[in-house]
Amino acid sequence: MQLYPQKYNTVPIAVQLVFKENGVHGFFSGMVPRMVRRTLMAAMAWTVYEQVISYTGLK
Repeated sequence: MQLYPQKYNTVPIAVQLVFKENGVHGFFSGMVPRMVRRTLMAAMAWTVYEQVISYTGLK
């Protein structure tokens, strides 16, 4: 909507155009890399948390 305001005037029009041009897949494109990135970030955060707890002797 921000790049092409003349094409995507409103949200309902944008939804219709995305569905018309790409089908249901258009709403989920890019989802897999985002999910992989979030999973890796959570795994790293959990690992750091466990190491800090172990190092400080709180557990």
